[in-house]
Amino acid sequence: MITQYLFPAEPRDFPQRRNLRTLLRALHILAGGVLLGGHIFHQPDPLLIPWLWFAVGTGAALMATDLYASFSILLNQTSSAHRRGHLPRNDYTGSHYHHLDWRNKQPYAGQFSSSGPFSQGSICK
Repeated sequence: MITQYLFPAEPRDFPQRRNLRTLLRALHILAGGVLLGGHIFHQPDPLLIPWLWFAVGTGAALMATDLYASFSILLNQTSSAHRRGHLPRNDYTGSHYHHLDWRNKQPYAGQFSSSGPFSQGSICK
């Protein structure tokens, strides 16, 4: 019985899950950025401790939303949406950002004019 609760056949969902995860992810990145910047600019530790706890809290909340869906995230690296075929996969990155495939493109072709400071005949050859 406990395995059916921890590992349901279909992951559980709740209303506004996507919006909540987006907000938590943004706050988590914010807290991590403040921590990194604080260390780079040698801020005193007492100023950074609240940001550390904020980053830990938002990370734990993100993990909790995943664990609510299914504990199977602890056992594998592939999401169940990819296994069920709900998200298209890109064969070279494994992501669903297939529109960013620049392997066969020439992004700079025809974008530069033949006149300007760096063209032939300029002093910068």
